[in-house]
Amino acid sequence: MEKLISVIIPTYGRDSFYISRALSSVFAQTYQPLEVIVINDNENGTLYYFEIKYFCTTFSNITYLETNHLGSCLARNYAVKKATGKYIAFLDDDDVWFPQKLEIQLKYFSSDTGIVFSNGYWVYTNVHPEKRKAYRSPENFKKEVSFQDLLFQNYVGTTSQIIIKKTVFRECGGFNKNFIARHDYDLCLKVSQKYRIIGAPDFLFEHYVHGDSQIITDNKKSLIGYKLLYKTYKNAFDKEHRAKSNIAYKISRAALNEKKYFLFGKYMFISILNNPSNKKQLIKKIFNRKTF
Repeated sequence: MEKLISVIIPTYGRDSFYISRALSSVFAQTYQPLEVIVINDNENGTLYYFEIKYFCTTFSNITYLETNHLGSCLARNYAVKKATGKYIAFLDDDDVWFPQKLEIQLKYFSSDTGIVFSNGYWVYTNVHPEKRKAYRSPENFKKEVSFQDLLFQNYVGTTSQIIIKKTVFRECGGFNKNFIARHDYDLCLKVSQKYRIIGAPDFLFEHYVHGDSQIITDNKKSLIGYKLLYKTYKNAFDKEHRAKSNIAYKISRAALNEKKYFLFGKYMFISILNNPSNKKQLIKKIFNRKTF
């Protein structure tokens, strides 16, 4: 079988245990990739930098790159430039793929498909005992998502879920470096305006939630990310009131968690204004939810 996929794994601020686990899941794939690229984005001279560099020298079957803390967006973009595969599959350094992930998702591509994503599991290691739940329940998983769908909600998910055609990635400009969070969401929105995004309903990955500095629990980065999404696609949001209400709700929730009460009030007002029939539910949700 022809090898067509380049796997890209950026790593920063984690020890070699995580990258070792991620790599093991790649090497166990039933469809072996053309190449595996690991990007060491730790600052040169730090302990993590040396640990990851030494660890990667023990492998003859990976391509090792260094980016000296460019950030996840630019590190991934740099790796894509070096990649030789027709398709790009991203994997976060602390996530895991199931053995058939690449094989199953590759089958869903057609000439007008830009991205194929899959379902999987959240794994919460920050609680005891460890908890595991579906990333999306089967009834809420979409087998195809449009630009309008994505305006309302990120039905795709994380970078670890997607395979994207390299030509499509380049045409859409790759990851926007201005997004310190939600850059994967932004990429999917850009792609969906020109190409189909298809969902494979199979459970093919595990996304780990820790008690560390993951963006998912970093309210400040989430606030910046959602505000930039709103600004970038404001014209589209203005035409889709339910979507505008939802993004404004996400901004208000992040602002409240950051104790930015003026911003909270501003975007909560926008959210209610664009979906007044949902006012009670919005207010109830925002005060009953501590993290996201």
